[in-house]
Amino acid sequence: MIDPIGLVIAIIVAIVGYRYAAKKQQSRTLDGHVLKRLEDAGYDLTQTHKIEFWFFGNIKTSIDNAATDLRRRQYEVHVTETEDDPRYIIRAIKPMKPELAALQGLRKEFTQLAKIHGVEYDGWGTEYVTS
Repeated sequence: MIDPIGLVIAIIVAIVGYRYAAKKQQSRTLDGHVLKRLEDAGYDLTQTHKIEFWFFGNIKTSIDNAATDLRRRQYEVHVTETEDDPRYIIRAIKPMKPELAALQGLRKEFTQLAKIHGVEYDGWGTEYVTS
């Protein structure tokens, strides 16, 4: 005969163990590490944030082409030139919830976009949002 209380305890232990393992795996990825740091700093990751994706390059036409591609994908795009050297920066902004799977997918997408246009994808960040 199955002990119902023992079964409930076993299920709870399994769920807690799964969540711990999932969080541990999440923190092993670059995007997961950033999410963990944001969470630890008090960011409310259940809310929509303005996520900023950063690209850079030395050739203005490459930057302009990448910026056009990002605008076609419905990102708010800002291009600036640094003062120190002829380097250009793209800041592409999209309101979204910072979820690991979505950010990992965008990392792959943006790495490919950067390769096509001859620029570099540098990563993402966000403004501070609490509940």
